[in-house]
Amino acid sequence: MKKKIIIIAIVLLVILAFLLSGGDKLEQDIYTVELGSIAQEIFEPGTIKKGDEINLSFANSGRIKSIYVKEGDIVEKDDVLATLDDDVLNINLEKAKSNLSIANINLQKLISVGSGQDIQTAQIIVDNANIALNSAIQNLEEAEQVSNERISNLYSDSLSVINSSVLASETAYDNVRTVLEKYFPKFYNQDSRNGALARDRIKASAEEIKYYRGLGDTDKTLEITEKNLKSIFEDMDAVINILNQPIYQDISQGDKLIINTQKNNINQSLTSVTSMIGAISLAKSVKSSELSLAQNQKRSAEGTLTQAQNDLERIMSSARDEDVALARLQIDQARKEVDLLEKMIEDSIIRAPFKGKVIRVNFKDLEIIQAGVPVITIILEDIYQVELNIYEGDIAKISIDNPAEIKVVALPDEEFSGVVSFIDVASKLIDNVIYYKTLINIDNPSDKMKVGMTADVTITPLKKDNVLVIPERAVSNSTVTLTKEDGSTEEVTINLGLRGSDRMVEVLSGLNLGDKIIVSK
Repeated sequence: MKKKIIIIAIVLLVILAFLLSGGDKLEQDIYTVELGSIAQEIFEPGTIKKGDEINLSFANSGRIKSIYVKEGDIVEKDDVLATLDDDVLNINLEKAKSNLSIANINLQKLISVGSGQDIQTAQIIVDNANIALNSAIQNLEEAEQVSNERISNLYSDSLSVINSSVLASETAYDNVRTVLEKYFPKFYNQDSRNGALARDRIKASAEEIKYYRGLGDTDKTLEITEKNLKSIFEDMDAVINILNQPIYQDISQGDKLIINTQKNNINQSLTSVTSMIGAISLAKSVKSSELSLAQNQKRSAEGTLTQAQNDLERIMSSARDEDVALARLQIDQARKEVDLLEKMIEDSIIRAPFKGKVIRVNFKDLEIIQAGVPVITIILEDIYQVELNIYEGDIAKISIDNPAEIKVVALPDEEFSGVVSFIDVASKLIDNVIYYKTLINIDNPSDKMKVGMTADVTITPLKKDNVLVIPERAVSNSTVTLTKEDGSTEEVTINLGLRGSDRMVEVLSGLNLGDKIIVSK
């Protein structure tokens, strides 16, 4: 028993000696705060391309204002190729800038002593806010009226399309019936039975289109018409196949031409119906977007007016801390609104990402377009590029003209540089993950470079030089442990800036050059 106690005591003494002799030193280190460079980098593999077609599209839905190029035109980098109608956006931007100015004025009034002039200025702001709200209400009403008129016109046009489809389907039935009765009156074989079945289906389809036309539900009628026209087209094709069989040499070419003509008429009606269904769907989508924007502007104007009225009531009293904080928040929100509208206006412009040749223009002025649908296609013939797929979590960090370093797997001894030249507004799904196609123009291509080679690309969206940097692992909940000259330590709260790809972080405040901090290993 005594022997066991002695062994346990010896083990405990060994563990204690290890801890006292330096066990703690293995868990931490001392780092001296220094100036350095910090960069945010994104790494992706890609493929060398040359002369690929690039589809350009708008990031927003809307009505095309102007297309400035045609097929065959040579365009320079940053040339404006097409624009959306941005009149409403520009009006809203001016209002947002006005709201930002008002928010700044409100803050200044809060932190200054009230006076007669202050009261007069506050009243002017209230009056302006009332005007802005009335304008926002009017814009909402006008947006709803214009959208309703646009959809109403499409529904009116739909009646003509439906009527034409009824006529085309009835005419198709009459001609099929006439031709079949002419050539298959006295005998009954499999072809005549198939022809009769096709004739009867055409009749049923034509009657169903005509029946739904009279119900008054245009959306349902278009849907039924599209379905039945597809069926009639297939049955017309079946009849033509029967008539074209060599055993029926007595069937005249004129009668065959009649059936083929009716088949083409059905196809034209089907195209018109399908296009009308798409146009109505798009018009409803545009209406929803326009009304949402107008309603947001109205709510913003209501909030601005309420704030202006509250400020007028408080103008004679000194500002409270919470009022100042609220005013600063309103400035931040107003600035974000301005930034958002400016981005939406910029997204209403298609610019050439590089010098190239226009090979396709898919739309015309004043047509309605959805976001992400290709409008113009250009081709770049003389410049090597790297095509990448950037993960959605990184795409917002990247901008046009960001620098990039390129390493080509087949050319390990050469280094290449380039810039981001194109970021697709439309996403694509790869293994159930969202990516965005991105192109890098290579500044210094090699004669050894071949299309299809694999390249590893490092994009640097942001880089700062000569800033205070520390290891990321030294920070815990925005605090670091500072060591003093006397050997004591102190927890210090710091403000962080850019986080680098090398696990270093920028220190904006809270530490000085030469300070020593503890870094956990």
